[in-house]
Amino acid sequence: MINPSLACTMRAALLVLLLTTQGVSASAQTSSMTPDQVAMQHVIEDFLQSRSSALPGQVSIETGKFPEAGRYASCQQWQAFLPAGSRVWGRISVGLRCTSGGNFSFYVSARVRVEGSYLVAARPIANGQVIEAGDVKRIRGELTAQAPDLLLNEADAIGQTARSMIAADRPLQTMLLRPVNVIQAGQTVKVVAQGGSFSVSNRGTALSAASSGQAVRVRLGNGSIVTGVAREKGFVEIPN
Repeated sequence: MINPSLACTMRAALLVLLLTTQGVSASAQTSSMTPDQVAMQHVIEDFLQSRSSALPGQVSIETGKFPEAGRYASCQQWQAFLPAGSRVWGRISVGLRCTSGGNFSFYVSARVRVEGSYLVAARPIANGQVIEAGDVKRIRGELTAQAPDLLLNEADAIGQTARSMIAADRPLQTMLLRPVNVIQAGQTVKVVAQGGSFSVSNRGTALSAASSGQAVRVRLGNGSIVTGVAREKGFVEIPN
């Protein structure tokens, strides 16, 4: 049977060995880069830092492997760029093109992590429930690991309606919520048409539900149907 104190000593020695080995590996990886590759890495990191400065959280950047620098040694100046349609978020490819001393370019893999706070359900939320302040809470985590329509601000959630049941602690997304309807189908509404110096109002019946800012069709008393924009409860505006 192994002596407990001896087992503890062995575990401590193994931990030190593992940490030392990891440190040597990381150091070896850094030292294995040529000055040209280090320069390329700095160009990409500076580029991504500038592009990510407005992101909502703490940004960290990792770059992948760089090609052998021999064939690129003639380049005196590099310029970083992103493929069309790319955003500085998560796993991406970053381009490097030589702008002085050569005419070549290539891509390097990179990862942009953003650590910040976002909204989750503080408790179960029922289908059709209007979200109130007590229904949401903030937690911290990696934003880039969440869905792209993740909600970061309480104002984007409070007052919205749940499209379906939302479990407690689930990250809140735009797709899970919809605006509260200010007009219901069959409701009697006031319809207002405004011109440069005049305003005409009428009453009618809404043919569908609509939230503020959405288009809604209204049947007027004479049977004609007009399309307007829902502005507030019971009020529809006809654009000029």
